[in-house]
Amino acid sequence: PFETVEELLYVRGVTAALFWGEDRNQNVILDPGEDTDEDGEIDYGFYPFLTVHSVDKDLRADGSARLDINTGRQNFQQQLGDVLGGQAMQQLMTAPPFQSIAHVLDSGVSPEQFKKIADRLTIAQGATDIPGRVNINTAPKQVLMCLPNAQEQFVDALLSYRTTEGVDLSNIGWVLDVALDDNLKRAQLKEIANFITVRSYQFRADVVGRVGERVEGTDASDERKPFAFKRFVAIYDAGAETPRLVYFKDMTILGFPYDPWEKPQSP
Repeated sequence: PFETVEELLYVRGVTAALFWGEDRNQNVILDPGEDTDEDGEIDYGFYPFLTVHSVDKDLRADGSARLDINTGRQNFQQQLGDVLGGQAMQQLMTAPPFQSIAHVLDSGVSPEQFKKIADRLTIAQGATDIPGRVNINTAPKQVLMCLPNAQEQFVDALLSYRTTEGVDLSNIGWVLDVALDDNLKRAQLKEIANFITVRSYQFRADVVGRVGERVEGTDASDERKPFAFKRFVAIYDAGAETPRLVYFKDMTILGFPYDPWEKPQSP
C-alpha cells in the first residue's frame, strides 16, 4: 500500500509531467512560466485528485450503527418500519442478496423512501472503517468521472444539483433528485453506491506564514525575497475522538504559493 501519493513517482511510466502537470510548485493556480502549452489554463497532473488517507465511517450521521440489509433482515421491521409499508417490507425480506444499498430500489422501495432510510443501511457486514470512498458532495468532476461506469451527463447533473441553494445533501439518496432520466440515475446510483459517501473525515491544510514588509519596487517576478515565509501542507484525520496528524511536508523550497502582493486565490 502507498504511504504517500508522491510514491506514484516510483511507478514505471509515471513521470513528473503526468504527476504534477503544469502546477510545478503545487499551489493549484497557474503561475508565470508554468503555462507550457500557452493555452492560458492550468493543466493538472494526478496530484490534486488523489489521496491515500481517505477512510469513511460506516455509521449513521448520529454515530449509531447501520443495518446490514443482507445479514440483519430479522431487524427490518424494527429499523425500517416507520418508513416502509408491508408490501415493500415483504419484498425486501425475500429478495436475493443486495449488491449495494441502492439495489433496494428494485424491491419495492420508492425513491422518497430510499432518501429517508439510506443513511441507516449498509452491506459492509460489520466493517466500521471503509477506505477509498468518494465524497459526492465535494469531489471535483475529474474524480467523479472515475466512479464505476459514471456517464458524463450524470456527473454534470450531480455537479449542478449539489450547488443548488437549499437542497438536502445529507445522504446519497440526493442522487435521485438530479435533473436526469429516472431510469438512468437509478442505474448510475446502483453502480456507484458502494464507492461514495457524503461525509469526510480527513482534511488537508495548505498553510503559509510570512513576516516582514514588501521591499519597495519589487513584484512577484523579482528574484529578491520580499519577506521571510514558511509554507507547509498538513493532513489531519478527524475520524477518531482526537484528530491526529497523518501527513506533514515542508513546502517552503517550492516558493511563495501566490502573488505576495495579492490575497491567496481559491482553486
